[in-house]
Amino acid sequence: MKIKSLLTIAVTLLFVTACEITDLDKRVNPNAASPENLDANFLINAIQTNVESFFVTASNASMDVTRMNPMTGGNIYDNGWSPNTFDFMWNRAYQGVLVNIQLLEDDQATSEVQLVNYLGMSKLIKAYVMMTLVDFFGDVPMTDALQGTSNLSPGRDPGADVYAAAGAAIEEAIALFNTPDGTEGVSFSMPNTDLFFDGDVDSWLAAAYAMKMKYHLSTRLSGGSGTEFSSAATAWQALIDGGASGDFAYYYGASRATPNARHPWYNEQYEAGNGRYHSNFYIWNFRAEGPTGMDDPRIRYYFYRQDWDYTDAGKWNQFTLDFVDFSDFSILNTPAHYPAGMPFGMATATGNIIGAEGYYGRDHGNNDGIPPDGLLRVNWGVYPAGGKFDAGDPNDPDSFSDVKNNGVDGATGLGVTPFMMESYVYFMRAEAALSMGTGEDAEAMFTDGVQTSIDNVIGFANSVGQGGDALQPTDSVVTVYVDNAVSMYNAAADPMDIVQFEYWKALWGNGIESYNAYRRTGMPAALFPGGEMQPTRDTDPGVFPRTMFYPAVHVNLNGAADQRTDLSEQVFWDTNASFPE
Repeated sequence: MKIKSLLTIAVTLLFVTACEITDLDKRVNPNAASPENLDANFLINAIQTNVESFFVTASNASMDVTRMNPMTGGNIYDNGWSPNTFDFMWNRAYQGVLVNIQLLEDDQATSEVQLVNYLGMSKLIKAYVMMTLVDFFGDVPMTDALQGTSNLSPGRDPGADVYAAAGAAIEEAIALFNTPDGTEGVSFSMPNTDLFFDGDVDSWLAAAYAMKMKYHLSTRLSGGSGTEFSSAATAWQALIDGGASGDFAYYYGASRATPNARHPWYNEQYEAGNGRYHSNFYIWNFRAEGPTGMDDPRIRYYFYRQDWDYTDAGKWNQFTLDFVDFSDFSILNTPAHYPAGMPFGMATATGNIIGAEGYYGRDHGNNDGIPPDGLLRVNWGVYPAGGKFDAGDPNDPDSFSDVKNNGVDGATGLGVTPFMMESYVYFMRAEAALSMGTGEDAEAMFTDGVQTSIDNVIGFANSVGQGGDALQPTDSVVTVYVDNAVSMYNAAADPMDIVQFEYWKALWGNGIESYNAYRRTGMPAALFPGGEMQPTRDTDPGVFPRTMFYPAVHVNLNGAADQRTDLSEQVFWDTNASFPE
């Protein structure tokens, strides 16, 4: 696996934000890119780095919805996220990604030589951003957007129209990457720095076919084509079998300053700050206590425990954990509306914190104040944040250590942003086989998804020096887990629920696909206590978010924009009935 240097980011940002001032006539914006100073390499780097930031911000919010992280911004859905939550995501989409794509495409429209691979990348990234905006907000500006001062209040296009335009952009990207050798007037050169595939055009083409599958699966309830999905799957598989990478992912560097090229989630929890809480419920599903009855081979790579000397009253005490009776370490005040067997307080349903073995996070909808627990809570692990492998032994308190050490622990931020991993494609193909009549073997695709996810996580950790040594799961341990997953699939009343359960677990770090899959299927659910994900602590959280509030920066600065009153409005492709709250 290639870990790429991000030193070009500094140059890129200088390009898009500054230029030499040689004309003091302030009617000309000295910070604006103009046709004579465009450089395709700088533009494509700006596009790639900005779509990474867009993805991270979108995943931060959407992981909360599907309990991959706990919703801690509010106790009910309507106050779990504010319009301001999405300002950065919106700005990155329009000001960081789409405007630079427009500049690149406008420049190429008048160029004597077409940079087909640059254009293919930009078309694919454009499609990803447009689809994700619709997935979160529904109708969004497209036709009237990016016109600068000539239209300061662009109207919103219907979400279905924006999606259709994204689908067309994917087809254009595929055609560009497939440009025949010898075509006149084109250049097959690649960018000086490609932060996704290091200049491998076959891998970009595979990503385009994966995005085509995503497009048709996302819209399967509203016109998505099983035939088109199948053709894309066939083309994708041929590329993978030929050596292309199936992991559409952005890789970070280890530089801590000038620029900071590390994963933002590493920076969040491996410097001096405490960062977020992780989800007791999500972690519990990776433990032997959870639905599979065995520890997931990925658990020590996903989550890092900092401390488990729970008898140390100086750290673990009633002030830190007000839901624990420290005379016997029993958990108090489990919400009465929680189904039997639902974890609460920590990642355990035993009713006693000893059973948590150090997996201390938060529950869905817990927006209580923050106690001094920054050195106790679970942190990001090595995947995807580039953190530290968890070698802790619950029977040996000295085997744990905190990681608030100014960025020296673990893989030092050599993380990954998983836009569309190879394992995701197999899970999508399993879902399509069960729901779209594609004719593929759903069980085989499901099996490949589980196996590939585990192999990818362990392989990534080894590539950054955090493989776990003697604690790395053996091939036989992985095989037992995969075989058990297949047995659960075959025993299930509805195999789709098992597909979505394992997909949800493979998606760690990608809330976007989890949020979409849950709205599309209403799953996973059957394996959980009470047949639902962990409820909010509040007995009446309101309607499950089918869309998000429009960003404040859009509503407040756009005279044509209004705000939705709640989160019940459904995206055009989401035609399902209501879900459990």
